[in-house]
Amino acid sequence: MKAIIISNERGGSYVMDHDGVFSFVYGYASLPVGTEIEIKERPNTNLTKIVSLAACFVLAVSFVFYAWLWNATQYYVYVDINPSVEMQFNRFDRAINTEPLDPSGAELLNGLTLRGTSDHVVVSLIDAAVQKNFLDPSDAAYSVLITVVATGGRTPDDDGQAAAWCRKAADHGHAVAQEALAVMYQDGRGVARDRAQVVAWHLACRGAGRC
Repeated sequence: MKAIIISNERGGSYVMDHDGVFSFVYGYASLPVGTEIEIKERPNTNLTKIVSLAACFVLAVSFVFYAWLWNATQYYVYVDINPSVEMQFNRFDRAINTEPLDPSGAELLNGLTLRGTSDHVVVSLIDAAVQKNFLDPSDAAYSVLITVVATGGRTPDDDGQAAAWCRKAADHGHAVAQEALAVMYQDGRGVARDRAQVVAWHLACRGAGRC
């Protein structure tokens, strides 16, 4: 009797036969889900029915739980350029929702689909702001404020993510981010205290004529 592997567990696999009956078989855990295999025909006992129902229940619960994890907001990223935009990300660092915070934000998001990880989404948003003339990269005075906030309130991880974003902007010569990064290294907020980094980023900011 033929059956299809629907889930692999330690030591074996849950399979479904052509009658739609689920059962657990040993020795096929190394095969990928969806593989068709040959299994011995078994009498339709109450135990088989119970296993089938249990397998259906586990699959249903797993699907619901994964869907909840995917759609649950883990943290927010606010990008303020004037326009201002709020983005929500799940625990897998994937964008699940984007909202404008002002009319300019609505104009910026018009026709824009933002999907993917936080770094990809923020870079795409800033590129769109340049294309729609909200930002002028040739203007040394332009600035982008990026704020990261966890759903449960401020946590040490927020500071770490903020420092990471500041570092990305600082590496691209953004003077405000360079000075902010110098303060973070000075206070040990999101990064380890490092006086050499404080001096280096402060000098970089001064060199840009903004500090």
